[in-house]
Formats: sequence, C-alpha cells, structure tokens
Amino acid sequence: MRPRPDPTLQVLLVCLAVTAMLWLAMAGERSQIEDPYKIGIFRHLLFFQDYQAAPLYALVLLVALVPAFQSAGMAVAGWCSRHVLAVALGSVLALALGTHAVYHAHPLSMDEYAPVFQSAVFAEGRLTGQFPPDLVPWLIARDFLNVFFKADAAGHVLSSYWPGHALLLTPFTALGASWLLNPLLGGATVLVMHKLARELMGKAEWAGLVVLLTLASPAVTINAISYY
Repeated sequence: MRPRPDPTLQVLLVCLAVTAMLWLAMAGERSQIEDPYKIGIFRHLLFFQDYQAAPLYALVLLVALVPAFQSAGMAVAGWCSRHVLAVALGSVLALALGTHAVYHAHPLSMDEYAPVFQSAVFAEGRLTGQFPPDLVPWLIARDFLNVFFKADAAGHVLSSYWPGHALLLTPFTALGASWLLNPLLGGATVLVMHKLARELMGKAEWAGLVVLLTLASPAVTINAISYY
C-alpha cells in the first residue's frame, strides 16, 4: 500500500503556495504606486508593511515542518497551560513596560486621545468638558469636530465615542496611570482565551497553543501597549 500523505504537510504546502501567490500579486500592485504616502492608509499598510512581512510568514510555516520545533513548541504550550496565571501576570508586566519603552505612555492618535479626554472628564465627576466657546474652533481642529469630539455653542465638549472604554479608563486616569488599563486587559485576554480553549478542546496542550497564538497576535499585544 502506498503511504498516505501527511495532511499537515499538505496544509502547510498549500499555505506556502497561497502566501507566494499573494506576495507576487502584492508586488505587482505595489509597483504601480508612484507615491506610497498618497494612497489610503490601509492600502499603504498592506503594500508597504505587510508586503515586507509576507516572506517571514512563509519562513514560519517552513520552520513548523521541522519535528524538533514541533516538539519544543508543544512542550512550551503545555507549560503555558499549566502555568497560565504566571504567563498572564508576566504578560501584564511586559506589556506595561512596552507602554513606556515603545509607546511612551502617550495616546498617539485621535482614536486614542478621545476616550482618554473623556476619562479625564469623568474623573472630575462631569459628563462634558468645558472650553471657552470662542476658543472651540481653535482647540479642536475643524476636521475633528463631530468626528472625534462634539461641542455645542456653550463650549461643552465630549468624545464622540461610546463611553465604555472611557469609563474603564476613569479610575486609572484619576490615579495618573491611564497607561495601565490596556496591559491589564491584555493579561485578562490570555486568561479568557485559555479558559475558552480548555472548555472547547479539552487538552491542556491545545489551550497552551491558544495562549501562545494570543500572545503572538499584534491585535492583542500592540493594542495592549497602546490606548486603543
């Protein structure tokens, strides 16, 4: 009997082929863009940042084929599952350091600044901030008004966002440590993902792999050192 092909190998080879085709397609589209800074932000990120990372993704897939790395990965996953609280606490510490060393504990975009502003308002026991009415056009850029902030004729100002994040930030802002909320949420995410994986999959190693994938996700870690 002919040996049956390894399904894991087949999946990885398909992933490599798809990655290569996508990278070539991106290269073709990228070559048509004259100025990378005169296109939409998401197209810029795709063609001038994700493009650079695509070969690295392929390299990770190739490394995953090596049995020694697979065994080591499962051993690490098992340890993470058995010591998930320590992993979560270590993550909070590392992410908190990242807020200062990488992100400089500063809201860099209006998406971040608006809830921080609102949390400062809440921390003072108010629902809206108060600007001198005549200075509102000078203090809030015209393009930001009614997008990130709302203001009335009397100078009352509030964030345009739903207040959930601002409410969570409020006690931290009052203590002068607004940067700490997201690292704590990042650590909590590790615990929640581990619990879900353990309930759904049963095996400790699989739950540990989910923990590792959670920590590898920039949607978790980069958000957790920012004010998003």
